[in-house]
Amino acid sequence: MVNSNNHGRYFGICPSYHHAKACKCTVCPSYPQTGEMMFCARGTNKPSGKELGCLCSECELYKKFRLEGGYFCQNT
Repeated sequence: MVNSNNHGRYFGICPSYHHAKACKCTVCPSYPQTGEMMFCARGTNKPSGKELGCLCSECELYKKFRLEGGYFCQNT
């Protein structure tokens, strides 16, 4: 059984190459510098705890999959 605590809220988003190219995580001011991205789909294990601005709502994935909320890189 999959433990939902180990995945992002929108676990069903495919982390394909094309989706990864559209991801804005790595240019976000709140990015926790973990080398990871697509936090909306994958969640994070290393939040920085710093909310310095959020680009989630500007991301193509956010619009395409009608996501809600933000700061996915800070939420585990």
